[in-house]
Parts: sequence; C-alpha cells; structure tokens
Amino acid sequence: MPTSRQRAVHDIVSEILTLNGADDFVWYLPPATPELSCYWDAAATNLLWITTVGVHIKRNGLVRPLPRSFTYEKQDGDYVGWLLPGAEPGGGGGTKRPEVATAVCPATSLRQPAGRVCPECDVAHG
Repeated sequence: MPTSRQRAVHDIVSEILTLNGADDFVWYLPPATPELSCYWDAAATNLLWITTVGVHIKRNGLVRPLPRSFTYEKQDGDYVGWLLPGAEPGGGGGTKRPEVATAVCPATSLRQPAGRVCPECDVAHG
C-alpha cells in the first residue's frame, strides 16, 4: 500500500476511534480475506475493515460514522466507508491499465496490440 494511503488510513481510523470513544483498538489479518478486520473495547464482532482501497464499516451498525460523506460502498451498500487517495471502487487497489486496442494474429491466434508489428509474424495487425 502506498505511503499516502497508509497516512490516510491512520487519519480515518484515528478519527473514527475518537468519535466512538474507543480505547482498546485491536486489528488482525483474517486467513480468508486480504483486509484488516478491526474492533475495539468489548465489541463482540468486527466493527471496521481496512482494504487496499478503503476503510469501511457496516451500514446501520454499531459504529458512529464520520460526519463526511461516504465515498465507498460494497455488498450492495451493506458496508460503507471512505476511499483512500488514488483508489477507485472495484479497482482492487491497483492502478488501472489503459485500454489498448488489440488484433488477433492469424499465425498464432494470440492478441497483439493493434497497429504494432507483431513479434510472432512481423506484420502490423489492424
């Protein structure tokens, strides 16, 4: 995760903990999902999740949300939260690749960038 996102996570989580009067913050990485699951104090369930693209909470859950608007939701709005700098919903946290037109090489049936000389047959496919 880029440093700018780490700083944003720290700021968002700190604000949420302060707003909710949390004292004993606990986080862990569950074995089945690539996200940090978090809870605090005597909570019987997870209250907050951190992914590579955002920080989210359960809508209508136990956590009092930040006063700023939600910029992220998942599972049809059951979870809402805030995107991190440079992240896009559904992007998986990585940078988006630009879409490149392709053409099928008749010699190999592999897709190659359109208009460039194919490394397989030395012909520019259109």
